[in-house]
Amino acid sequence: MDESCATSRAGAESPRQVPAFAELNVYVRSTYLEADDQGELRARNVKPIPDGLHILVSGTTGQVVEPVLLFLADKLIRRLLLSRPNRLKKSPHTRKALAYDLKDFYDFLDGNGLTLDAVDDRTLNTYVSNMESRPSPVTGRPYRDNTIIRRLSTVKMFCSWAQDRGLLRHRFLVEEVKSKRPVDSRFLAHLASPRKTEKFAAEVDIPSAPDPSENVTVLSREEARDILDALGPSVPMECFGETEELTDGQSVRDRVMAQCGLYVGLRREEVCDLELTMLNAIRIADDAHPQSNQQMSVHGKGDKWRTVNVPTWLILSMRYYVATERAAVAAKVRAQEANYVPPNRVFLNRSSARTGRGAQVAPKTLGRIFREAQLRRNAACGSGLLTEPGARFHGFHVLRHSYAVYTYISRKRGGDTDPIKYIQAQLGHAHYSTTTDTYLRFAVLAESRLCDVYSDANRMAAEMFGADVDG
Repeated sequence: MDESCATSRAGAESPRQVPAFAELNVYVRSTYLEADDQGELRARNVKPIPDGLHILVSGTTGQVVEPVLLFLADKLIRRLLLSRPNRLKKSPHTRKALAYDLKDFYDFLDGNGLTLDAVDDRTLNTYVSNMESRPSPVTGRPYRDNTIIRRLSTVKMFCSWAQDRGLLRHRFLVEEVKSKRPVDSRFLAHLASPRKTEKFAAEVDIPSAPDPSENVTVLSREEARDILDALGPSVPMECFGETEELTDGQSVRDRVMAQCGLYVGLRREEVCDLELTMLNAIRIADDAHPQSNQQMSVHGKGDKWRTVNVPTWLILSMRYYVATERAAVAAKVRAQEANYVPPNRVFLNRSSARTGRGAQVAPKTLGRIFREAQLRRNAACGSGLLTEPGARFHGFHVLRHSYAVYTYISRKRGGDTDPIKYIQAQLGHAHYSTTTDTYLRFAVLAESRLCDVYSDANRMAAEMFGADVDG
């Protein structure tokens, strides 16, 4: 949105004010500079913005929304020495979410004939009320409280930045509040004295944050097995006593990707980003038990790496896929495209894919695959529940939830005095409290019910996590 254009429209004297939203749409774009542009900036001793920063562009004038550009550059660019190019901070999804949150806010301002400098407490309260009273234009469903809280948090951060730079006519109230440190911020954190933090725009009403455990869904053993069977056959391996070969056309890729979520707790983005070199670097002893753990490095949220425990049988399953299906895909695409170089990722798109043949599997593609497997599973069961209009499907994240809850119960009954700490490391949560708030309450409530079915801890682990191993 062009600031000067919006200001002139807002200040024009007219008996009928036409909402600017109809004309001043803003679009999210990603920065990309050609080599000539980068060379010109270097000649001027100016370091270019890294490629991939999401920005807002006016659909009417084609001009970049400058306040948003400066704000995102300030928050998301890691500025290095002059001899090294700047780098982006946060994950691509976080950067994209910030841009789309601000796009939604600018669309709201346009629709109400407002400009950035006129934003105050009442504007933000109206913005929240607007989201609470209207369905999302994308999904057609009411906004979730978490979405409203996240968007308002982004907007308040943006307004605080704008206020510090004198871009607002009205000042927001900033209050000092006392808060305790996170549970795991440092040793004996529970004895630390409260510290003061600033609360920006304290008079803006926001919905109360829902209990994270309310969003936890856990698959039953039967549901997990049915979905895995719908995704594809299991990997035949001699160490599990299986000598049967797969028939032509059968693919193990989708099932193995889902197993990475169910038995390791990986997010779908982390599954898609698993690196082939990391997999090949793992050394497995000849006498290693199939259910023993191997360590593997995973590229996680916030551009952070962590080491996770992966069952030996799952490592062997991934290597089986790499040696068979993945090698066949790479060879076929290379025969069709002379310049093709397989990416350093474990899982690749099939050679029959309409787009991106031989490229790494995208998170959205994995989500679609998981959804389609539930449709096939439902059709096989003869139930029409998931095919009805408005029916809800499990997202890929349900595998991560299932892993966390069953691991908690299994390790607790196995004698681990603090299973949450292990789960925190596996899931990659920065704070112990995140894992506790999300899973502990649900696991405690579900423990008695689940352990009535799997009364013995070892049997529960074998049934849930060894289902594919034991056949």
